Amino acid sequence: MIKPITKSQMATLWFDEYGKRNHCCLCGNYGVINTRNRVFTAAGVECGDIVFCICPNGRSWKKQDPQAIENMKVNP
Repeated sequence: MIKPITKSQMATLWFDEYGKRNHCCLCGNYGVINTRNRVFTAAGVECGDIVFCICPNGRSWKKQDPQAIENMKVNP
């Protein structure tokens, strides 16, 4: 059985691995990571997507507006 990660563990992971000088290295403090038209498999199949980041901005945005990602996919 896998234990779910706690909010404290998530914050520690983000800060230790991706938080540099209180700035998110994954999303640039925007809260969203967009890899559409940028990430491809070895066979050349496009597999990018738009996702909320694990940083505090991304977590907050996901909680406040979970439909934001779907809106971005429709209106790039």
